[in-house]
Amino acid sequence: MQFRALENMRVAILGAGREGQSVWWQMRRRFPRKHLSLFSEAPVDESFMTALKPALDDLHVGPLDPVSLRQFDVLVRSAGISLYRDELKELRSLGLQFTTASNLWFAENPEARTICISGTKGKSTTAALTAHLLSQAGVNTCLAGNIGRPMLDCDDMNVDWWVIELSSYQISDLRARPDIVVLLNLSDEHVDWHLNAKNYRSDKLRLARLVKNGRLIANASDVALQKEFSGHSNVRWFNQAGQWQAGESHVFRQARGTEKADEQTVCGI
Repeated sequence: MQFRALENMRVAILGAGREGQSVWWQMRRRFPRKHLSLFSEAPVDESFMTALKPALDDLHVGPLDPVSLRQFDVLVRSAGISLYRDELKELRSLGLQFTTASNLWFAENPEARTICISGTKGKSTTAALTAHLLSQAGVNTCLAGNIGRPMLDCDDMNVDWWVIELSSYQISDLRARPDIVVLLNLSDEHVDWHLNAKNYRSDKLRLARLVKNGRLIANASDVALQKEFSGHSNVRWFNQAGQWQAGESHVFRQARGTEKADEQTVCGI
């Protein structure tokens, strides 16, 4: 779903954090006269409220009310609002459509070259390092998603490669075809949002099923990822014996068939 599909629909934005604010500004920029409704369960940031006042149509602060939301055609869900919540399930059963800031961005940028990075731990560090290395190599790079700028706020940039950090909250209903997916690790966290560990793992691994042409990079030292993807010919493994790896203060290569780094290949930096 692209923004143009929303022009003549009744739209509500759920959440007034970074993503919700980004969606609101993009909608207002594209459709200056369109009536917009914003629903936030948390107090709205004062600076955003000040900016909103000249063009604020409809603001609801408090618990999400399915009765109030039934009047809309499309709900733009912020990542922090679980799609497993009973209120959202009820609204979906009534035929309301859902989208997200991430889905809007991917729909608007189908030709963008993207590296999507996820994992229970280390997403931000890996995404920042990847973007830095690309930039230092002379590649026009944008670091976006959970880190850097919201994706929808980067439409003014000349970008060759997008490095996008994604959480399981965003992946759970993501509609995208990333060029490269990097999965770092998988352990049971954020289970409350997903209701249970099974949903969490399924939502996290869903990113691997979306990747174009099978360009998946995964951590060989993570037992859960090994179990899921071992034997798949389209996986490029990192962090395994025989490959260069990064330590806290050095890079090294672990000799095959050993549990320790080969001291002859350790390089201090």
